[in-house]
Amino acid sequence: MVFDVQEIKQYILDNPEARVIIGGDSQKISTKKRRKLKIQDKTARFVTCVIVYQKDRNKIFYEVSKEKDLDHNPGKPMMRMLKETEKIVEIAMKLEDVLLDREFEIHLDINTKKEYGSNCALGAAVGYVWGTVGVEPIVKPDSWAASTVADWIVKHNSQVLKF
Repeated sequence: MVFDVQEIKQYILDNPEARVIIGGDSQKISTKKRRKLKIQDKTARFVTCVIVYQKDRNKIFYEVSKEKDLDHNPGKPMMRMLKETEKIVEIAMKLEDVLLDREFEIHLDINTKKEYGSNCALGAAVGYVWGTVGVEPIVKPDSWAASTVADWIVKHNSQVLKF
């Protein structure tokens, strides 16, 4: 699935009171699944989502992609975390004209606790978001759009999402 940016923009414009939250998650495709899918390289599934959050209803737009996993150390997924962040920033920049006059959030699936592997990318990812989008990203444990919504999609790889 690929984002229809114009559809997302129109939905945001049609719902001026809504909060917009952009998040993402990824998951390595296991060796067993790679063999079944006849994939030679290490790959990961990435999900980026845009949530238009309202009191009485929410709308979730999301994109799923598979890309090469460039990490050499599975316990320190620096490259995968930065790829997630890049995808989130990319959609935020495409939506920039409809996000300028409203508050919006960016949620990263990166842990603040040093004992978790994703923490290796914390400083770089936060700096990248600040430098390109100009907002402070929300990270775990408060980044529910990444750690709950995008996580559910990446694990289920569903074409239809219902809550």
